[in-house]
Amino acid sequence: AYVRGHEMPAFLQNEKSFRFGQKTAASTHMSHQTGKDAIAPPPAEGAEDPQAHERYVRSHQAFAPGERVNRRYAWPTEILAQPEKHAFGLSLSAGPGVAQDGRGVREALTSFDCSPDEEGRTRIVTRLG
Repeated sequence: AYVRGHEMPAFLQNEKSFRFGQKTAASTHMSHQTGKDAIAPPPAEGAEDPQAHERYVRSHQAFAPGERVNRRYAWPTEILAQPEKHAFGLSLSAGPGVAQDGRGVREALTSFDCSPDEEGRTRIVTRLG
């Protein structure tokens, strides 16, 4: 083996009971996972300060598992009053023929100068050859 010149301190060379690391309180049976608590210790007793958590989330964008993202939007008062009734996108009451009867795809494929009842200029044809 290659010797790099590293040496243990003199008081440790004769100490047979010395071990690196931290001794855990659990028994030594592997089913108790003694290393888990040494590598990832359980959280400290008591709840984390909510203001400290909010500052940490804001600075690191690191949310707790399952924590809902709050982007602090300034929503209109109508939406804040009934948030469960708000949805993004085109409303079903936008007008006749827009979203209620499925003409959205047809309107996208037809020309804008034609009425929805006429056939537009865009045609889908089979490929030759």
